[in-house]
Amino acid sequence: MDRYIYYRAPVNKAAVLKLRVLHMHELISAQTGVRCEFKRQGQSHDGMHTWMEVYYSIPNDFSDQLHALEIQAELSSCTVGVRHVDDFFDCSELDRLGESS
Repeated sequence: MDRYIYYRAPVNKAAVLKLRVLHMHELISAQTGVRCEFKRQGQSHDGMHTWMEVYYSIPNDFSDQLHALEIQAELSSCTVGVRHVDDFFDCSELDRLGESS
């Protein structure tokens, strides 16, 4: 399963947010082996950017580890509103689990 997290942050917090998330990703990769990506939409809207964190092939206990690192990185001081979390299964994984389209 892969996890996608998207949220908004003020343009003037972009540099701090980027440093904090990339450091958090280094820790996540070292602790869990999970591959991470960090993305941002190209255009800002109303002084805000939309950002996305992607975590590939996450383990079952990933949520607790990620949450602890989010707090440690103080991400909430750089973001506005909710961090939206969506998990997606690879279609081949769904077939293995016996689920159809």
